[in-house]
Amino acid sequence: MIRETAFRGLQAVLLSTVTILVLSSATAQSDEQALRQEEEQDYYKKWLDEDVVYIISPEERSVFQSLTTSAEKDKFIEQFWH
Repeated sequence: MIRETAFRGLQAVLLSTVTILVLSSATAQSDEQALRQEEEQDYYKKWLDEDVVYIISPEERSVFQSLTTSAEKDKFIEQFWH
């Protein structure tokens, strides 16, 4: 009886530990993704406001600002320099 109680206690501790690890991992991934998105936004803002501020036309600026994905923005930048 004591062994069974101890075993159930150990199971509860292990389950709690696994749950905490899974939740911590999910939070870390979410934080990492948010940081990556923020860095991308900073990169595109710097490109627009510093790198090409004097050479981009108002129409090009408007098109760039209407783009929604990083892939679209990267393609635009590539085409801009060509």
